[in-house]
Amino acid sequence: CPIGKHNDGEGLATDCFFCPTGKYAPSPGLPDCTACVTGTYASAEGMTSCTQCEEGTHSNSVGSETCSKCTDGKFTDYEGAVICQLCPQHMTFSESAQTCVCLDTFVAKADGSCTCKAGETLMGTTCEPCEKGKWKAEEGITSCNLCDSSLKHSTTTNLG
Repeated sequence: CPIGKHNDGEGLATDCFFCPTGKYAPSPGLPDCTACVTGTYASAEGMTSCTQCEEGTHSNSVGSETCSKCTDGKFTDYEGAVICQLCPQHMTFSESAQTCVCLDTFVAKADGSCTCKAGETLMGTTCEPCEKGKWKAEEGITSCNLCDSSLKHSTTTNLG
């Protein structure tokens, strides 16, 4: 049988059948088709090879006919993915940018990670302004500082 087809051993030796979707025959004369490995797929009958899943999709099963799109803020940034990944901490996947971006209350640092602006601190999963009577001069997720005791009886007038 030619590539993309197989002979199942039943019937005549010249009876050749297209490989089903999810499988392929890379060389002639094969008795069986080979299932596509994870991260690849064969969407049509008679395939001679499997195709790698595109960026943003994955296939975690053998013999896939298609790749599945990543969902729920997950992503892949390479072809042939088996699973989708979660974005790093304080980030979410942006469909429009096709990359992970900082959550709304965070700002991007030079190294690509996300942090709170000066005057804000991490409260649960978001950046919040420092409470009255506290301050923070630099970016980061560290706590806000109490105002100096030399400023006794003074308060900050604005949050942050």
